[in-house]
Amino acid sequence: MNKAVKFTLLTILSLLFLGLIAYKIFISSFEIFEEPMKIVLKEECDYESIRKATLYKMPGNAAANPSLHIEIGGCRENDNSYMTTLIFAAEKPNLNDSDVNIKWVSFDSLIVDFAPDLRLFTSNEQVTFSDSTLNVKIIYRPRQ
Repeated sequence: MNKAVKFTLLTILSLLFLGLIAYKIFISSFEIFEEPMKIVLKEECDYESIRKATLYKMPGNAAANPSLHIEIGGCRENDNSYMTTLIFAAEKPNLNDSDVNIKWVSFDSLIVDFAPDLRLFTSNEQVTFSDSTLNVKIIYRPRQ
């Protein structure tokens, strides 16, 4: 064979091999489809330590802004009798951990204080449990 043809074939095969290695490194170093980790900012149990409100942050990525979420569930560790319920979700591009605050004001009332420039996705007014005495009323207060 001609030297030019051999050199061209060798160059193409080398480039394909290097491209395959670069692609493998690129795919293995990024977590494209992984679920982001929850960063718990605050956990607060009600006055009788039955229900717990948890405020956590989900970090953003190239396709989503960081967001703050609040869930209500059982207060005791390994207590599966209460399903956790998402009651609040909000996001904005420059999110601060202090943009949302939670506080139990009575046995059945939780106040969610939030920055007015948040984009709200979920804001449930009440959480209903199978035992109606445990229902929680959520009061939302945008900051002034």
